[in-house]
Amino acid sequence: MEASDCIAISAAVIALASLYVAVEQTRLSRKHNRLSVRPFLSIYRKQFKNHPVEYVLENRGLGPAVIKKFSVLVDNCEVDAANENVLLHALDLLSLSRDGVGGNLPGKAESLIAGQSIAILQFGKSKDDPALYQTLLNELPRLKFSIQYQSMYEEDFTYVGSGD
Repeated sequence: MEASDCIAISAAVIALASLYVAVEQTRLSRKHNRLSVRPFLSIYRKQFKNHPVEYVLENRGLGPAVIKKFSVLVDNCEVDAANENVLLHALDLLSLSRDGVGGNLPGKAESLIAGQSIAILQFGKSKDDPALYQTLLNELPRLKFSIQYQSMYEEDFTYVGSGD
């Protein structure tokens, strides 16, 4: 084997190693880019004395979340309300009064930017009515939410929880 053959083999090995490093760096860079804009939706229930009981949807991630489907579940069964507000129908299933209830359900294709939160369900009268407050604390654990959403890279995610 001549010196030129050793140089050629060495050059080929170095080129292959460089190619491997470049491919690996590209893979890691893509992963980092996806994670740096990943949304993370969660729902939490506020239930402080002398304040209304409410459920809040928040994007705790770093990127926007595009809602694909928002479902309400009672006793782990999806609430179907063809011509009615699904939250109000869920309250009926829980035998809870609709009086003084408000909120905002996100629609399909609605997006939540990083750090944005919305009150999806609020029981306004619960702050002044101890009996209602206690009833809510007893019945609301039966209520859950399921959210299917996407990142800006069209990666699919699902949140299922009761806000506890």
